[in-house]
Parts: sequence; structure tokens; C-alpha cells
Amino acid sequence: MDHARLSALALEYGAHAVVVGTAITRPEIITGWFTENMRNLGEKKP
Repeated sequence: MDHARLSALALEYGAHAVVVGTAITRPEIITGWFTENMRNLGEKKP
């Protein structure tokens, strides 16, 4: 879940728990964001 509203809705519909964010469940996405930004920084230099 990446939005509080969706977490609340899941609980309202009977979920016993929710997992919050991709940092917990998909660390490769977070790593990809950092890698992409570092590559872009290198391309912007003259």
C-alpha cells in the first residue's frame, strides 16, 4: 500500500493487516530509483 486511504479501505473490507510501501516489499524498486538518478546526474555533466 502506498496511500493511507487504500490501507484504511482494505481494513474496512476485512483485511487483518496491510503492508505499507515498496521499501518493505520491493527494495529493488528503491534501488532502481537511486541508480537511475545517479546515472542521469552523470549524463548532465559537460
